[in-house]
Amino acid sequence: MLSPVEAPISIIRVCGHRETETVRYRGRTQRMNREAEARKCFCKACRDMVAGWMAGNEAAPYPLELPQLIGSPGQISWACDLRAKVARKMLPVMTMAANHGGKTGAAVWQALYALLSQRQSRFWIDG
Repeated sequence: MLSPVEAPISIIRVCGHRETETVRYRGRTQRMNREAEARKCFCKACRDMVAGWMAGNEAAPYPLELPQLIGSPGQISWACDLRAKVARKMLPVMTMAANHGGKTGAAVWQALYALLSQRQSRFWIDG
């Protein structure tokens, strides 16, 4: 039987951030499995951000800065308010997705972020 080995590896997490993690494994197959599992999780910064949301920090109601909206100044102001309300409603789902990890959690998180990234003010007003 092979002795366990610990090695630091650089991983791009599901949230898109690069992070170094020490992986303990025996053999190539186990290393590949551990690396694949590590890629399905969120980085420490994103996990801390989710924990901050749960603690009630209002610093960032969503994980990343959202793009500027497009439209008239009145539409943009109105749509920003609507988007913020929708984001606060999505927060529990995004939090559960981030805590779940894996492909399903990542897919839900990315889909909700894509929705929140919609740039047209009309989308938020008509929605």
